[in-house]
Amino acid sequence: MISLANFASRASEVVAGIIEQIKDRVAGIIDAIFGDGEGEEISDAEKQAQAETEFDAWGEEYADMVGQTEVCAAVEEEVVHQMQQAGVEEIYWLAEPDACDRCLANADASPLPIDQLWPSGDTAPPAHPRCRCTIAPA
Repeated sequence: MISLANFASRASEVVAGIIEQIKDRVAGIIDAIFGDGEGEEISDAEKQAQAETEFDAWGEEYADMVGQTEVCAAVEEEVVHQMQQAGVEEIYWLAEPDACDRCLANADASPLPIDQLWPSGDTAPPAHPRCRCTIAPA
């Protein structure tokens, strides 16, 4: 069962990450559209249309990424809970084939006691957006 404390902590992390990514993306879009003032002149209407297109495309992609990551987080947290109920004491972090350094460090630390944090500070995957790692009982 997902605890309220874990949910609140994860929600806070997700919101902070969303804010940072939005700031970076907005800055990138503004720079791409308005640039340094040199080059081809485009009308305000064209700039607005271009910005709306960029934001719409990014928004859909971002919503998909957040949804996928949060569903994975909920599933993995429930898997940990079920393993605890079944008496599993240690688990493995199974890194995806193209795993990042963060996930590889978690896999290298396997097996760990089920109630211990991984080197990344996570209790279970996902360690980052679009993480495809999983856990297994030791």
